[in-house]
Amino acid sequence: MAETTNDSKSAEVADLEKENQALKAQIEGKDKIIEALKVELKEAKAPQQATSATPTVKVGKDTYEIVIGRFSYDGETYTAADVAKDEKLAAALVKEGSGVLVKKS
Repeated sequence: MAETTNDSKSAEVADLEKENQALKAQIEGKDKIIEALKVELKEAKAPQQATSATPTVKVGKDTYEIVIGRFSYDGETYTAADVAKDEKLAAALVKEGSGVLVKKS
């Protein structure tokens, strides 16, 4: 009777190990799919980012690209949209040689 119980337990352990291996294979397969989808998502977003226009502002006769989306200046936080709307702010940034604005060629 003891042998029957041991044989039964051994068979159960073997079945559980097979199931464990199958589940590990499923997880590995899903991980590969997730990584592939991450790459696809990154590639899908890339054209949108490349085609989005960099905001510009005109100071005097020159046009500048606003290359930093959010920054602090003179104790205040500004966005690229703020600079595009505020000619005085843009002129001050140009005068100081700020890296926020890059002259278009």
